[in-house]
Amino acid sequence: RCRILGARHGTHGAYAERLVELGRSLGLFEENVLQFVEPGSRVADFLPGFDVFVRTSTPRSEGTSTSILEAMSAGLPVVSTDIGGVRDVVDHEVTGLLAPARDYEAVADAIWRLMSDDALRLSMSIVARDRALERFDTRFCADAHLRAYELALTKARVIR
Repeated sequence: RCRILGARHGTHGAYAERLVELGRSLGLFEENVLQFVEPGSRVADFLPGFDVFVRTSTPRSEGTSTSILEAMSAGLPVVSTDIGGVRDVVDHEVTGLLAPARDYEAVADAIWRLMSDDALRLSMSIVARDRALERFDTRFCADAHLRAYELALTKARVIR
């Protein structure tokens, strides 16, 4: 089963309709194989129910993906296109699998690989959660920002 989480945006309405039409033509809405879900503020409630998190952004559309960090903190291995700051978060072959941008066969192969290898998916799940909590927890980020701010103040005093 595939669930696509996210609210529809006016600027992407035609794209969303093309996806729905494609899903219908392939029979994916029968037996709820494919479902679009607008989670609102309940993303954290949905994530633990997934086996793999997939993000297929295109070049220059993404910095560091908050949704990938949320998925990793929920213990999900990630399949993503290798764009922007994704490689800074997803460690290929360790916390997830990266594919070249717009290489949808490579994305599909990565998804299939994780879905057909329980041991690999489990090991990536464990490491993904540990990494997210170690490196990207809000306390860690707040401490890093505080250190950067203190360093900037120290340099400013030296310059004066």
